[in-house]
Amino acid sequence: MNAAGDVSFCRNLMARFELKLVCVTRGANGSLLCDLHGVHEHPGFRVKVKDTIGAGDAFTAALVHEYLRDRGLAEMNEAANRMGAWVASHSGAMPQGPAPGIDRALEDVG
Repeated sequence: MNAAGDVSFCRNLMARFELKLVCVTRGANGSLLCDLHGVHEHPGFRVKVKDTIGAGDAFTAALVHEYLRDRGLAEMNEAANRMGAWVASHSGAMPQGPAPGIDRALEDVG
């Protein structure tokens, strides 16, 4: 599906099920977020992939984390793609964060 088709798909889902947010994930190619006010596409981050197990869960967790903090689409999309890419660049579904903290590690993604 192309970007216009993805947006149309999101809008249809939102209307049919009274949703506030729809996300289309595109793996290594980023994601599309649609809400009642707009659309945001993120190209994803290029990382050396070691293991994709857990990357989608990490993406979703970061998306929900930002959504619950009332962040905008761009901020949600950035955080979700960054977290998914970081997990994919490590072995295992739940890689151990570095001693300085996960925030510092995430700054290095991208």
